[in-house]
Amino acid sequence: MSEGDGGPAVRRLDEWDDERLVALAEEYGTPLYVVDLDRVEENCARLRSAFPDATCATR
Repeated sequence: MSEGDGGPAVRRLDEWDDERLVALAEEYGTPLYVVDLDRVEENCARLRSAFPDATCATR
């Protein structure tokens, strides 16, 4: 999704700070999946709108 279609902009890996990514990998190991909780909550809200009878919880 892109900002033009109502969704949030996609963050590309090259936009992340290399040193911070290396530090996270050293701390938590690899493979490492970094998730933006705000993005998850936005996606969950869209799912709730599309499927009002479904349950979607982020916390």
